[in-house]
Order: sequence, then C-alpha cells, then structure tokens
Amino acid sequence: MTMDDAQLARLLLLADKQELQELVAVYSQCLDHRDYERLRSLFTEDSINLHGDDTPLGVDEFVEGTRSNDAHAHTTHYVLQALFDVDGDTATGEAYKMSYQLTSPPESRETLWASRSQDEFRRVDGVWKFTRRAISLDWTHVRTYNPAMKPGFYLEPEVTRGED
Repeated sequence: MTMDDAQLARLLLLADKQELQELVAVYSQCLDHRDYERLRSLFTEDSINLHGDDTPLGVDEFVEGTRSNDAHAHTTHYVLQALFDVDGDTATGEAYKMSYQLTSPPESRETLWASRSQDEFRRVDGVWKFTRRAISLDWTHVRTYNPAMKPGFYLEPEVTRGED
C-alpha cells in the first residue's frame, strides 16, 4: 500500500497534534513531580506566561514561581481535553484542565479548580515548545481538609465492607 500526499499530510498533522498533546500533559506532570528543570525545557527562551493577573512572566520567572508547589503536601493536575491548530512549525491550542491541591498542616485545606489555557507553540529543532501560555481560572472550590475523609474529588468516608 502506498500513501499519497494528502494521506501523508494527514498523518504528519496527527503526529504534530499528538506531540502537542504530550507537551501539555508533560507540563502537568512536571508540576506534580516538581521537576522544574524539565518544566523549563518545555518553553522557548522568549516565551511569555500569563497566569491570572495578566502580568507577563518570562520562562525563568515563571518556573521560579512554580516552586511554591513545594509548600503543598500534594498537587495533581489533569488535562481533560486539548485542541490544536497546526500551521507548519507554529501552532495554537486550548486545553481544559482540573487541578487538586492539598496544603500542608497546620492549615490543611483542599482546593479544586478548573482552568483553561490558551497556548501558542513553535517547533524548535524538531521539538514542540510553548511560546505563550495564558491560563484563566473558570472556578474554584476550597474546603478544610478532614483527614478522616479520603482526599480527592469526591470526599466520602472510608467504607469497610463486611465479608459476604
């Protein structure tokens, strides 16, 4: 079976979109694993980050700011869906995300939030990188952490099941 130019173009577009999807997912993984060196590598040198207050941060300022995650007992960042438009070696995208954060004692509170990121990308030496990431918060929910409850989205008391 041979592939014509249109089929090859579709295949290459799918490969680009998969690489962009992985880039967005690795970003979240870096935050949760507190892998700041790898996080830094996901951005171009001239990248801009906007997180809530519209103050543009360069990549080094942004990565240094994410170190505040170290003060939390636990973070989990989920990518729910992401869509991309690819144009050669540049692309744009929008990712919908949900995040969970548990602060360390004595405060111990849980925060759950939903956000969206408007992203711009550039392929550099064959690798997709963020050139601009603007994150907006859709909603947030904060509650006091109760250690008798399971941490997570649906906090229900632990249930012990008897033998049948």
